[in-house]
Amino acid sequence: MTKNVVDNKNNNSGNNAGKSHNNIWIFIVKAVALLAIAAVVMQAVFKVVQRKESYEKYADFFDVADQIDVLYLGSSHVINGVNPVQIFEQYGYTGYNMGGHGSTLPASYWELRLALEYCNPKVVFVDSYMLEKNYQYIDVMDENATAADLNTSVEQLHLNMDCWPYSDVKKAAIEDLIYDKELHQDFLFDFELYHERWSELDKNDFLRLNDTSDRNLLMGAEKRFQVHGTYTLEDRTEGLSEETVGMQYLRKIIEECQSRGIVVVTMMLPLAQLQSQDMAAAASMEQISAEYGIPCLNMIQDTSIVNLYTDLNDSNHLNAGGMNRVSRYLGQWLSDNAGGILTDHRGDSAYSRWTDRVVQSHEAESSYVEAADNAYSALLSLYDETTFDYVVYVKGNSSAYTNVAFLQLIEELSGTTEVETAAAVGGPYLFMHGVADGIENLEISGDQQPAPFSSKLGFVTYLGLHDFAAIYVNDDTDNNLLDMNEHYNDDVQILLINKETGEIYSHLCFSL
Repeated sequence: MTKNVVDNKNNNSGNNAGKSHNNIWIFIVKAVALLAIAAVVMQAVFKVVQRKESYEKYADFFDVADQIDVLYLGSSHVINGVNPVQIFEQYGYTGYNMGGHGSTLPASYWELRLALEYCNPKVVFVDSYMLEKNYQYIDVMDENATAADLNTSVEQLHLNMDCWPYSDVKKAAIEDLIYDKELHQDFLFDFELYHERWSELDKNDFLRLNDTSDRNLLMGAEKRFQVHGTYTLEDRTEGLSEETVGMQYLRKIIEECQSRGIVVVTMMLPLAQLQSQDMAAAASMEQISAEYGIPCLNMIQDTSIVNLYTDLNDSNHLNAGGMNRVSRYLGQWLSDNAGGILTDHRGDSAYSRWTDRVVQSHEAESSYVEAADNAYSALLSLYDETTFDYVVYVKGNSSAYTNVAFLQLIEELSGTTEVETAAAVGGPYLFMHGVADGIENLEISGDQQPAPFSSKLGFVTYLGLHDFAAIYVNDDTDNNLLDMNEHYNDDVQILLINKETGEIYSHLCFSL
């Protein structure tokens, strides 16, 4: 009897110990699961509250990094100056625009280092704008920098840094670019910086959770649609008088590429209004390129590549027309000089992302025209228009006929100088693209009433006088397609016409 009691006690003790042991494991499993759930939730929260600009710009980069053959480094000059999607469409070469607003050469160097963690490009272009800058830390800059300058500089760096996950290279980049150690965590652990964005959140912030938020559709590039309309030419000069930090980092970029067997090309994109140091910086770029035996493309005021009247968005940045010309030039340069190491990927289903982006870029063109807030932007947006045919009417005696930039925008569209004939007599001027049957471009200058002609609109009768103009269709003289009432005083009227149906899609009117 005593032995049974002892055995039962022993059994109970063993059972209790086993239950205790099991409870500990259950607790551990639950704790681990809870931590895992918390980690997932926190990661989701991080994604929602983070500022999205950097992720939108580089979303495609991370998706197709292993297919990228060309990188384009630099400041906003590059963002607005090089269109990798266009280069793919025309030449089949895959590339990504890594340019960052306000990016100095030190920032471009670290941008390259971060990108090389993910891709193995065959060619790297680096724009040498701001080569004269003689500072390393963007939160210190030089003695002329204001507090606003420093704040803008730091804010701009987030575009090119936030997207990269924490790594030894990113840590080294921030330590090399930011002097204030308290700012380091804003780039390396940015939840603290962005966790108060709750009041700013919109639908797009939450769409990042399933990777359907907005993204850059031009492989990192951005189009602009204003027209600066003036420029000054400067004479070439000697290089910079001293070795700057910018020059040191350009050398580091060159040496990094050469150590990896990457073809590196320096370039300086076109400018309209030059600062005193810009030509000197371009000359120093040429000297450094010669020192390393690498190609150098100095486009700073090359009128054989761009039209400085029409192709600049402002004094320093290219617009969509300038981007088109520079991208075509770079694509042709790659074809002529790097065709042996690059592959034309057009038609390869594995590179469908680029093909999709080409289609989407053309689909967006019509929206650019309709969003134009002035005649210059509207005409510029028509350069690559493929959705619509169009009619451009310029009023008689308009100030447009004395505006060189405006006239050259028309000439870019028409491919002729006929608008100058109209200008000589004070107008009016009518330009039809793809509308008249059997005629790609039809131009009518001065006081004229040409013979009626057939078109997608129907049978057209045009009357053009200095103080009145009309486009009648099928002898319907009660309905003038031009607005000579409410918009009689406007300088320019543009009709967008559906290519397929011939229906008028939109009627735009502008005063200069």
